Amino acid sequence: MKRQKLYRWFFICAIIYAAYKAVMSFFLVIPIVGQILSFFLFPIPLAWLAFSIAILVLFIKDKFPKVYLVLPIYYITGFVLSFMFGVIYGMVIGIFTMGMIDPFTGIFIIITTCILAIFEIIYAALILTKTIGQVKLEY
Repeated sequence: MKRQKLYRWFFICAIIYAAYKAVMSFFLVIPIVGQILSFFLFPIPLAWLAFSIAILVLFIKDKFPKVYLVLPIYYITGFVLSFMFGVIYGMVIGIFTMGMIDPFTGIFIIITTCILAIFEIIYAALILTKTIGQVKLEY
């Protein structure tokens, strides 16, 4: 019973985290504000990564349907790719533009993050309602 509540909270927190990411994408494209927020708020995505790894292990251990594994794997993969892209892009920006993000890149980051956040919110909401398409899922 306790694990079922934990699983449910994962998807509720996934919705909250997706909204957080969408809002933060607007702030992160502002040069100084984005750097300060990235520095101070880095523990939030790191904690979410740890939580996603733990939930993924529990989902696999409890033999949940594969549809439940999508979000934890998505978050883990997304974190690793974002971190690698951020380090590489941060080095290029730091060397050539002294920390400024061009408008095209900023708009691309905002749009991409918001689209992915909408996917996360819809997917988590569908899992919470236990229905994806016409398939009824059981906890």
